Amino acid sequence: MKYLWRNVLFSTANYITNWLPNSGAWLLNKIVPLLLSNKLLLNKNFIKYLHRLKSIESFDKILVIGDLNIGDAINLQASIYALRDFFPESEIDYVVSHKVACLLDGNPEISTLYPVFSGNAFPHENDFQLLLQISKSKAYDVIFNFCPFFKDKHFSDNKSKVISFSYLASTIIRNESQADMINHIILQAYQFIYSLFIVFTKPTVQRNFTGIDIALSDKAISLAKDFLRHYSLYESLPTIFLNPDTSSKFTRIPLSMQIDMVKALAGSPQVASILLGAGHSEKHIEEKILQAIPYELRQKITIVPASMPLDVYARSEEHTSELQS
Repeated sequence: MKYLWRNVLFSTANYITNWLPNSGAWLLNKIVPLLLSNKLLLNKNFIKYLHRLKSIESFDKILVIGDLNIGDAINLQASIYALRDFFPESEIDYVVSHKVACLLDGNPEISTLYPVFSGNAFPHENDFQLLLQISKSKAYDVIFNFCPFFKDKHFSDNKSKVISFSYLASTIIRNESQADMINHIILQAYQFIYSLFIVFTKPTVQRNFTGIDIALSDKAISLAKDFLRHYSLYESLPTIFLNPDTSSKFTRIPLSMQIDMVKALAGSPQVASILLGAGHSEKHIEEKILQAIPYELRQKITIVPASMPLDVYARSEEHTSELQS
């Protein structure tokens, strides 16, 4: 019953958004910030989690649970960087989707990486069971859960040790109304940890936070170079990399706008080439874009196949940034 009103709210908003996108968006924009980011709720969550942390005697073993999405799992590493400032010698483990493991494996900030989630938009039943097993495996002192699909009850006897994403989510929603606020998830995840621990302890290590990292193998770097050289793109300046797809249709740029954007980029003499990612959630979206581009401009466009491994994909994208810098 605790989450019933939230489920009803989001189910209703989801239904309206599907059938009446403008009305659904209006409902979300008006009601959600009012309910989820008001000052009383923020203070309540802050005090609740602060009390939980203060009741913990030691922080030798910490479990961090990333979101199911690849991008969020990467960005939420910022919380681990912050935890390392306070507990540099602690065991800090990270649970993520198996799809993102190739970008995180080797990060020295992470003690043990658990790439166990199925990688779907919603958790599979096995995900709940595996998470419960992991949370019980090492007698963790505290668990930071950044995935909204996992509730405290899913951690059985460890639920009193869980610090939920709800306080962070409410903070981010509130910050959206403040134009001068840097509200990127990386910074907010980092500050989320600091805001809780700084009240009753001091960081052991003083570091300037410069952002998060991904780990790429030599093989991934080599394969990315081979791909770019094969299409004569390795020395192409400047190269634009566009991923037209997203995990949710509600965060995807409308197809017509993407077509206009690619057409304008391909027609610009300042753009040498365009790498266009293949769709995963929206199958063949790249082909729809390509077919809508005049034939004489298509020569600048190279499709990055859906079969390309994620770490090679990431390195190809990173290399286009290097070419432009």
